[in-house]
Amino acid sequence: MMQPHCNSAGRWRAAWFAPWIAPLGLLGLALLPGAARAAPVEFTPHAEVDVDHTDNLFLTPSDPAQLALTARPFAADTFTTLIAGLEIRQDSLGSNAYARGEVRRIDFKDFTQLNHDEYEVMLGYTIGSLKANHLSADLGAGRKLVPFINLASDNSFALEKQRSARLSGQVQVGELGRFDALAERHDLHSPVPGAPDYAVAEDVASLGFTRGALESLEYGGRVGYLRGHYSGQLNISDYTQWVPQLFFKREVKRLLQLNVQLGGVRRTQDGLPTATGVVGGADLHYQFTGRTSAYVGASRSVNGYYASAGSQADTNLMGGVSWAVTYRLTLAADYSHVHSQFDVATPAGARTDNYQLGSVSLDWQPTRWVTIRAYARKQKRDSTSALYVFDATGEGISFRIQRPAKN
Repeated sequence: MMQPHCNSAGRWRAAWFAPWIAPLGLLGLALLPGAARAAPVEFTPHAEVDVDHTDNLFLTPSDPAQLALTARPFAADTFTTLIAGLEIRQDSLGSNAYARGEVRRIDFKDFTQLNHDEYEVMLGYTIGSLKANHLSADLGAGRKLVPFINLASDNSFALEKQRSARLSGQVQVGELGRFDALAERHDLHSPVPGAPDYAVAEDVASLGFTRGALESLEYGGRVGYLRGHYSGQLNISDYTQWVPQLFFKREVKRLLQLNVQLGGVRRTQDGLPTATGVVGGADLHYQFTGRTSAYVGASRSVNGYYASAGSQADTNLMGGVSWAVTYRLTLAADYSHVHSQFDVATPAGARTDNYQLGSVSLDWQPTRWVTIRAYARKQKRDSTSALYVFDATGEGISFRIQRPAKN
C-alpha cells in the first residue's frame, strides 16, 4: 500500500501548493463577468494549529485475543495538525462564484510513519439567486488518511482520494412553490488491506417540490436515486438505491425549528434486494434564552459500508446543548448513539454494532480574529463481532485565526 509519508521537502512543498492551482485558475475565469461589472471580491484566509491526544490511536479492541487478530497495536499517541486555508468569493447581481481550499499537515509524536499531508478544494458558480430561480455547479477534490475506524486488520496505512461534481437548480412556480433538482457524481479511491486499487463510484440524482404555505412553514416531497459501483477488489459489484420522502419544516420566531422527513428505501446489489424499509428522521432545535440552546434528533438511513463493499442500516439518536457563558465564551456538549445492522455476515453471524460518541468543548474568542477551543471526547463501540469492539478517549486544544466575515 501507498505510505502516507513524504520523504523529501520538495515533495512536501509540492503537496502544499498543488491544490491551489486549479481552483484559483478556474475561479479567475468564473469572476471575469462579475469583474466587468466591478463586483467586489472577498478574501477570507484562515490558519489553525490543533494538538490532539488519544489513548487508542488505531481504535483497536482491548481484548488481547482480538487484538492479536488485528495486527495493529493498542497504543496512545499525540499528533499535531497544521492547517492553512483560503476562501475567495464574489457576489454580484445575478451570479456568484467561490473557491475554497485547505491544506493540512499532520505529524505524530510516536508513529512518525503516519506523518502526511491532506488537502481539500472546492469551487462553484451560481447563476441567479439562491432564494429564487438559480442554477449552480460545484467541483471538489480531496485527500486524507483512510479512517482507522474502517479498518479491522492491517498494519499499513494509505491515503484515500475523492472527487465530486454537482449540478443543482431551483425553479419558482409563482405562489405555488418551487421545484429543485440535483445531479451529483462521487469518486472515492480508498485502499484497503489486500486491495490497493479499491474504488467506489456513485451517481446521485433527486427531484423535489417544496410548498411554502407560510414564511416559516414548508412541506413537500422528494425522490432520490443512487447508482454505485465497487471496483478494485474480488467483490466487484453494482448497487442502486431509491429513496422517496415527504418532509416538513416549521420555524417559530427563530426560537424553535422542527424538521421532519419520512419515506422508504429500496437498495439492491447486483440485482438482489439488500435493504428495504422505512427511513427518515426528525430533529428539534430550541433557543431557550439568548444564551442557551439545545437540539435533539433521531433518524434511520441506509448507507454504503465501503470497507466490505456492502451496506448498513443506521438508526441514530443525538442531542446537544450550548451555553454562551459570556459574549466570548461558549460551552457545548453533544452525544450520539448509532445502532448499525450490516448486510455482510461475520464468522460470528450477522454483525450489529452500537457506536456512542460524546464530546464537550469550550470556545473562547478573545478577539474577532482568534478562537481557542479546548475539547474532550469519548468513543465506544460494542459489536456482535468482538473484532470491532473498541473504547477510546481523546482531548485536545486548537488555535484558529480567521478573518471575520463582512456583515
